[in-house]
This record gives sequence, structure tokens and C-alpha cells, in this order.
Amino acid sequence: MKKILRVIVNIILLVVVIVVVAGTCVRQVNQTENNQKVEILEEAIDKHQVSDEIKEDVKDVLDTFEKEEYLLSDNSIGILEVPKLNYKASIGEGTNFDKVDQEIGHIKDTALPGQKGNVLLEGSTHLKFKKSILELSSLEKEDSFIIKTLNGEFRYVVLNKKIVPKKQVIMTGEENMDESMLTILINGNPEEYLVIHAKLL
Repeated sequence: MKKILRVIVNIILLVVVIVVVAGTCVRQVNQTENNQKVEILEEAIDKHQVSDEIKEDVKDVLDTFEKEEYLLSDNSIGILEVPKLNYKASIGEGTNFDKVDQEIGHIKDTALPGQKGNVLLEGSTHLKFKKSILELSSLEKEDSFIIKTLNGEFRYVVLNKKIVPKKQVIMTGEENMDESMLTILINGNPEEYLVIHAKLL
């Protein structure tokens, strides 16, 4: 009886080890894919960067830029970078994560990074991104992050974060705002969102 019990325990331990190793491998592959995508986006953005003088000249017309002027070839609009967390992720246009292979999606019909209004981003709940997107929950008030796009880099500072029931989250941007605000929605569980509010510096 003891031998049978020992064999069962050994089998269970072996299964646990296999599951842990497989999970680690999948996470590493997903992180590698994200890193490669971010590198490609950074290269594309660097090639299209304009000088600070030109950025200053176009600052007043930034709000008139169309979405097409932000989009890269793979439907990405830019990169979210959080230096404090050593975190970088690509931002895709749209939040249909079954079709958009991005860690973060820009909610359609909301302001674009740097524009006046509320820029709404949603973190993917897809299993391959869930662990890394949850890192953003450690952001605190006054922490900053950068969004890099074809039209420049935009630094935002965190104002606050809170847990909000899913049914209370409004997925539209506010109009007639005098400044650029940014909201990141992270769906940590089925019933609620972690909402991070930030403003453009």
C-alpha cells in the first residue's frame, strides 16, 4: 500500500513539475514575441520621428491628425513604456483581442495619444498577456509612463487608480476637454476593472 501511495505521489509531483515548466516556457515565448514586436515598432517610430522644432510647430494641430496618421503597418498605434517597471508593450487599434494580437488596445473613437480628450486603452485579458498586463497594477500616483507614436513621445503621469465594477465602466472618451487625459482599463477578473487615470505632462 505504501509503495502504491509513493508511486501516486511521485506521479502527481511529476505532473505538477511538467505543468510549471510548460507554463514558464509559454510565458517566455509570449514575452519574446512581445519584445520582438516592440523592437519592430521602435524601429518604425524612430525612422519616422520628426525634429523637436517640427513637433513644436505642429503641436497646435495635433488634435486634427487622423487615426491613419498614427497607424503603423500592423495596425499598431504605438508603444506603452513604463520605465519604473521595465515594461514595454505594443498598442493596437481596437480591443477585439481575438483578432488583434496586441497586449494593449486603443478603444476606438477615443482621443489618440497627445490629443485633447480622453485616450482610452484596455489591457488584453488573453492568457498569453494576462500576467504581464497585471504588472501595471503596481503603478502608483505620480508614476510616469511614455507612449511612443509616429507623431511623437507623450509622457503621462498617474493621477489615481481604483477598482470599478465592470458595469460602471464607460468605454467612450470625454469630449470638449482642454487637456489630454489617459485611462487604462485592466480586466483583472470578470466582474471588475482596475482603472488607472493619468494626464499628459
